[in-house]
Amino acid sequence: MPFVTFNATQFHYRTSQRSPDDAPVLLCVHGSGATSLVWSYQVSRLSKYYRIIAPDLPCHGESGGTVQTSAAAYALWLNQFIHTLQLPSLYLCGHSFGGAIVQEYARAYSHNIRGLILVSTGCRFALSRVYYQIHTQNLDLDTAIAKGILPESFRQGYAFLKSVSSETLHADLLAAGVFDSSAWITNIHVPALVLWGTNDIITPRAMSAELANSIPSAVFQEIPNAGHVIMTDAPKAFNESVQAFITRCESSFREQPLHDKQPAR
Repeated sequence: MPFVTFNATQFHYRTSQRSPDDAPVLLCVHGSGATSLVWSYQVSRLSKYYRIIAPDLPCHGESGGTVQTSAAAYALWLNQFIHTLQLPSLYLCGHSFGGAIVQEYARAYSHNIRGLILVSTGCRFALSRVYYQIHTQNLDLDTAIAKGILPESFRQGYAFLKSVSSETLHADLLAAGVFDSSAWITNIHVPALVLWGTNDIITPRAMSAELANSIPSAVFQEIPNAGHVIMTDAPKAFNESVQAFITRCESSFREQPLHDKQPAR
């Protein structure tokens, strides 16, 4: 898999050489503590339709660099990544905290986006906020539940986060804990698909639904029998939803009068 270099650092990404030359670009951003591996089913199965690009964020996977402290900082890095690869206007897909990064990117660079796919994410992150509070107050899980900081219903999801904890994941969760797009997400005027798995124990349904309701052109869709990582839990259903969304968007773009179309900048 290839690397790209900027800021004197090598960054790794996954892609496929099977894509048609004129295929729409679909860039996929992983979430907290993860890597581009979570998009393996999309790189392998959707590349005959789209040019799939899935980077390892800084200090994740095979990428160098340092972990960032906010979704906005990752969005700035993502813009450099996109600029260095000279990508045209694209579809941007983000999972969990990757969805926060995608929201921040759309806030700053909406002219470069054809559509958003927001997966298992929200305007804020309930568990990450709890994680942030517990960390800053030096509490353990049982004490946090006893004090009412962490609802009993969050125990399973929080235990999962702790079980896979690492320095990078820890930094990502703290960054997710302070993310909140609710004050500005209504200003994002690009087509969006919000996906939520019915077995998700990390992101509550209400938070994904709130995100969909806040974006003027968004559609909310549930994926049955899928957990937090929908694209690996239910890859067929996930890929079909993505394909249907992009097909609708591309059809809409073709129907626009020429003077309404915005060139990529």
